[in-house]
Amino acid sequence: EKWYLDMKNGDGSVGKGEPTAGPAQCTMTMSKGDFQLMFAGKLKPTAAFMGG
Repeated sequence: EKWYLDMKNGDGSVGKGEPTAGPAQCTMTMSKGDFQLMFAGKLKPTAAFMGG
């Protein structure tokens, strides 16, 4: 399942599928659980990256 998070254009947007503003300049791949923890402030991005 793919989601996008656009923090560059306009007020920003989030949605399911491919970004509506064109190709992504940065991509991240992670589990749904890690995504939820990271954006809730319970998982530090560097710790997630270093942990694989």
